[in-house]
Amino acid sequence: MKHIKSYNESVRQYLKPKSKENILKSINNLTPYGSYYKMEDLELNEPELIKIIEKRIKESLDELDEIVAEHTNTQLNNLVIKVAEWVDKNGGNNENILSYGFLELSSQISDYTETYDYNEIYDQSVAKSFKKLLTDFAICEVKNNNKEEEKF
Repeated sequence: MKHIKSYNESVRQYLKPKSKENILKSINNLTPYGSYYKMEDLELNEPELIKIIEKRIKESLDELDEIVAEHTNTQLNNLVIKVAEWVDKNGGNNENILSYGFLELSSQISDYTETYDYNEIYDQSVAKSFKKLLTDFAICEVKNNNKEEEKF
């Protein structure tokens, strides 16, 4: 019985409710969307925490916008790789970005931008649409993966 009692004591430490500070610290160690979903799971309604998480999500999305803005239409392959790195950094599965045909499509669009035929085949909206699709896919990948994966 002595062994069982010590076992119960060790488990009791893990079952104790966490302090507000510990919860906030744990959530801040997650990715921005991971923090958001964990807060929802725990049904935390802390206005200061909500503001912090919303700010982190906005900063993350601003970073993605900067990545997209700094790549021209002839640099779409590099853009795909940088977006995949952003996805990985934010808790998504970057393999989905790299293996779902984005690199092939970006190569085709970029190759045509360097030739005269580009204006005959595509107009500027094609590269813009590609960037929008890539961005939206990356955000969905990060949101969905964090919803399923984040734990603390």
